[in-house]
Amino acid sequence: MFTKGHTKKWSKKDNSPRNPGCFQAGKPSGRSRSQTSIQIPESASASTSYVRQTFKSSDCKMETTGNICTLRPLDNADLKREENKELHSGMRWIDSQLNISLINTNINKHQVDSPSCPMFIADYYEQKKWGTCWQFTLKCIACGFIGDRMKMYKEIANGKPGPNPGQPNVALASALQDCPIGNTTVQQLLAGIDTPPPCRSSMQRTSSRVAAEMVKLNKTDMAQKLELVKEVNRRRGVPENEINITVDARYNSNTIVSKKKPGQNATQVFALGIETITDRKFIVAAVVQNKMCWKGAWLRGKGFPIECPGHEECTANLYRAAALSEYELGKEMGNQIGLQKCLVRYVTTDGDGRSAKGIEEALAAVEPMWKVERLADHVHLGQSQFRASLRAQYSPGMFHGKTKEENKQLKTVFSKDLKCRCSMILKKLMEKYDKNINEISKDLPKVLDATLRCYDGDCTQCPEYSIVCKGDDALNWWSRSHYLSTYQITALQMDKTDKFLLQEILKMKLTTEAVESMKLYDNTNKNEGVHRALSVNLPKNVIYSKNMEGRLASGVHRNNNMPGTSTQLKCTNLGVELSERSKRYLKKMDTDFTYNQDYILRPEVQKRRLQQNAERLAEHKTWRELNKKHDYYCKGQLDPQPALQFQDHDSYCKPKLPRPAAD
Repeated sequence: MFTKGHTKKWSKKDNSPRNPGCFQAGKPSGRSRSQTSIQIPESASASTSYVRQTFKSSDCKMETTGNICTLRPLDNADLKREENKELHSGMRWIDSQLNISLINTNINKHQVDSPSCPMFIADYYEQKKWGTCWQFTLKCIACGFIGDRMKMYKEIANGKPGPNPGQPNVALASALQDCPIGNTTVQQLLAGIDTPPPCRSSMQRTSSRVAAEMVKLNKTDMAQKLELVKEVNRRRGVPENEINITVDARYNSNTIVSKKKPGQNATQVFALGIETITDRKFIVAAVVQNKMCWKGAWLRGKGFPIECPGHEECTANLYRAAALSEYELGKEMGNQIGLQKCLVRYVTTDGDGRSAKGIEEALAAVEPMWKVERLADHVHLGQSQFRASLRAQYSPGMFHGKTKEENKQLKTVFSKDLKCRCSMILKKLMEKYDKNINEISKDLPKVLDATLRCYDGDCTQCPEYSIVCKGDDALNWWSRSHYLSTYQITALQMDKTDKFLLQEILKMKLTTEAVESMKLYDNTNKNEGVHRALSVNLPKNVIYSKNMEGRLASGVHRNNNMPGTSTQLKCTNLGVELSERSKRYLKKMDTDFTYNQDYILRPEVQKRRLQQNAERLAEHKTWRELNKKHDYYCKGQLDPQPALQFQDHDSYCKPKLPRPAAD
């Protein structure tokens, strides 16, 4: 239920800027903005930094007495007031059942109050806007009858003083939590479809209350998902309170450092803990670090000594100059899991994450001697292999390219192939020995030697030890690999140094120590997928300083539950009643979501995608070969003159610099 409400009790005649005014033909809509004043309370706490100080800004003009700031009248249009002619224009959001009730009620009352009037000819007498909702008052043009004002929306009874919130306003704020747009864009969209937009301040207050409810709902939901994981452990006969998770963090910036400000470029970060016990892989922990606080920044800009976090209604939980730490995120994540008497045995992270150490320190409060082991992500380890191969200084004659640029391209293709081959070998070994590290370790030296020999052109050991290469002319790795076959790489001319470098790169995955660090064969792909899904809630190019945690909670709840189910649960929790037609559509969303998940995992679909990737790779290679004289990938501005299209590639992409003058 939507429990957050207004705390100030307004009278029906109050038309202050915080209370929607009446749209009535021929009547003023209350006080103008020039008569509105802001008074600093004398009873404010002594710890508040703005006690007995006067607001001074460009929007204020100071009076001679008192700490009063009177707003100067603005030139923009008042969105809460309409002229008489505007009562009959534009679109309105109204409830269909309540609209019928409005018409029938006014007709019946018109017959009682004006029996001499033969027909009720309806027209608008008054329109009152309440966010996106409306209250209508009808009148009769023939006799002047005026009906009662009726609400064209359903309310949420919150038991608080003041008017109850309208269900459409709350539902809109809840839906915006799962959209990459904010209140300003919604106002633009509503104005674009000729619907009077609501006040931005009221939308922000509703969004803040909805965000707080989303945080509560998501914490309860994650606790329920963790109980489901415990139940799975009980059925399997293992300790119910021991789980394994994957952890990864996402920053609200694409770069680590900034060219304009010191320290990190990011100001917000969140980390997710995803269990690997069940096939569903629920998110059981979500933590946030936020350095953004709109109110604190605004007060500091006005000269008040406000520090964040610490003041009232502060949205930051980290000092603005402090560094975002995955270690601290891990401690908070461990505290969340430890509250349910649950322990983490293995944590799978990428190479630069320190969250496992933070989780271990937090769980020490539950079990003092408990140890958390950090495991490597085999997908990120493959990326490290690819980068190591790109940095390796192979000999110039290792590849068959005629130019340095061609050898560079072949080196990139070979690095991709190396990463894919090691991943496939490790996957086959894990399936063959059912993740038995001892059995896998016995085969690794021979597999490593066979792979190195295969790249050197010797496939004599491939049929027995290579795992992915049969060694014959028809089924060998040179023809099986999309990368090697597309670029006609059939042999590598390696010297001793090349063999040594290649062997060291292969050892990053094909050694006992490497396999031991990946013994569960877990990865953070689910974390990365959730991060991409949460880009809808928290895009990196937009900073939501107030409702960042609420938007994260809404996205996590959507990923732990199916989209339609999550939307229905959110509306039920907020007190919003959905029609049967809307529920059927949400159910169809869940059906489509389940179908798409199963469709992607079909073997024939995965095979077709691999074939499509190979076709795109071949198309790209063919296009570059046909456009050697005009390389679109060279740096510098292309000259539109046709004569330059036939110049030599090197002279075209690398213009000659003028020679220095002779002494």
